[in-house]
Amino acid sequence: MLNWKALAASFVNGITRESDKHGKDLLPAGITLLRNLTGAYASMQVMFADKVTAKVKYTTPSFLDELVLNPAPIQELLKAYLNKPFAWPDIPAKQNVFQELLTALSSAVIIPVNFHQQSGVIVLGWSEPQHFDAGFAEGARIIKEALESALEQSSRTETLQRSNAYLSAILESLSQAVIFIDDNGYTGWVNKQAARLLKLPMSGELPPSEFAGALAAWRNAATNITDINQQAAAFFAKPGSAIKDWIWRFEQPEKVVYSVSCTPLKTVQFSGKVWVFDNVTLFFF
Repeated sequence: MLNWKALAASFVNGITRESDKHGKDLLPAGITLLRNLTGAYASMQVMFADKVTAKVKYTTPSFLDELVLNPAPIQELLKAYLNKPFAWPDIPAKQNVFQELLTALSSAVIIPVNFHQQSGVIVLGWSEPQHFDAGFAEGARIIKEALESALEQSSRTETLQRSNAYLSAILESLSQAVIFIDDNGYTGWVNKQAARLLKLPMSGELPPSEFAGALAAWRNAATNITDINQQAAAFFAKPGSAIKDWIWRFEQPEKVVYSVSCTPLKTVQFSGKVWVFDNVTLFFF
């Protein structure tokens, strides 16, 4: 007889490790982990794709993969169990909504799983009859909550990574040089144009200490450095203020004029300043 509370503790530890390794493939990894811990013969996810379609995925044995079921009877069964995990020590011979999945098996566990606007169930099946101890309900609940939490975190991480990739691609495509400096002084970001302008070896996330010197040297090479310093003193004397159409002129290695802007940026997660350097030479010569 399985000790489901001890099994749940092992699952929590295991799913944490799997989260670090698998990312968007966490669900099949979690199902495999659960099958290995429980010694189940069969394991799978039944995902409710829409009102008329439930898809069977990540199956062992694999021949059940991509089977399509009617979700309505399954959802009615889950309601009867208050959408909590439940066990069948003896799989019912009649009115078994999982009959196609549990053929020739003796016992089963059904665990509803909901995350990131997706819902479905994990099904485990055993060839040999199983007895479920008094700790099953608590252990299965812990497994359900741990898996859902890990899947939600993985989904948020994936969404954030995708958003960061989109934003980086957009900023890298700009003709302007863009620099972000976090108010903490330890985090910064430069696009390709800024890296080229400051002769940095790479673009992307960089600590300001790696480009502050190059930025200061480039600014000090401006022919109107006195005006720049005067405007800078007035600008930095007013925390939270913004500046735009700030002209920086250079003669070497060629005549070039930049229109500079600096805008405060504040979110729940961070705050800092976005610097934009736009080459406007054509408007001056």
